[in-house]
Amino acid sequence: MGTQVPEFLNTHFSAEERRFVEFRRSRKHSLFGKSAGRMNTGDPIIAAIEAHRHACADTRAAFEHQSTVEYELVAQARVPADEAECDPRWIAANAAAGEALAVQDEFAVKLLETQPTTIVGAAALLTYYVDVVTTTQPDVAFPELDGNARPFESESIDEPRRDFSYFIMRNVAAALRNIALVHFSVLFTACGDWSACPYLL
Repeated sequence: MGTQVPEFLNTHFSAEERRFVEFRRSRKHSLFGKSAGRMNTGDPIIAAIEAHRHACADTRAAFEHQSTVEYELVAQARVPADEAECDPRWIAANAAAGEALAVQDEFAVKLLETQPTTIVGAAALLTYYVDVVTTTQPDVAFPELDGNARPFESESIDEPRRDFSYFIMRNVAAALRNIALVHFSVLFTACGDWSACPYLL
């Protein structure tokens, strides 16, 4: 006799995703064998968040150093501002600031490319983004992106672009969907039959 499949699976998950649930059920004994007690708690998004946090700090330090060099040249050495930008010290400081910003942008994109694997990780990503934009202008910490979630390079105002928050939410939504799929498959594996899990029906 066939088992009843919860309506939410038919509604919110594709046929391929439902097959994944069935596959997890078929591996019940291996899943609940000797390794069942071990859980991988390392979520890659945590490292991505910390990398971006440190990159932002490095960028701030680089631009502060650039400002200090400019101040020393203009205010102390009495060099005109347009001439200060020709000074080797200012050129080096400006190049270092630009490199730091480029690295920061790369790590910002990693926040979109790295999908959280846990609910804690998904919450951490959202919390980090909100904390940053609450204390900093968004375009200071996060690059302007094109429609493919890549740093925007064109100067044309007609080029399509997306707000960084859109891609953050898209990443978290996809992560939560995958986490839910795994969660339901584990419950189904434990129950062995949807009829034994009435709270899911």
